[in-house]
Amino acid sequence: MINKKKNGELYYEEKTITPLKDPKGNITHFLSTGQDVTERKKTEEQLRLSEERFRTIFELVPIGIVLTNKDSNLVRVNDKFCMMLGYSNEE
Repeated sequence: MINKKKNGELYYEEKTITPLKDPKGNITHFLSTGQDVTERKKTEEQLRLSEERFRTIFELVPIGIVLTNKDSNLVRVNDKFCMMLGYSNEE
């Protein structure tokens, strides 16, 4: 959730709210704990933008690109690479 500090600054908070009950099962209070996750949210957004830029470059560059894993197995190829070899991306 987005919360607001006393100084008016907004921040992202991960929050858990637990109801506290009396012996009859009626809710009497709520216990709330929270953690500021603003930096994590910023990092996630930076990663999302970086991945978006990579995908755009990967698909639009005029050269064939091949991605492999550490064992040299093909992970992904771009359309230009497929055109160069005459295969479809699925092949």
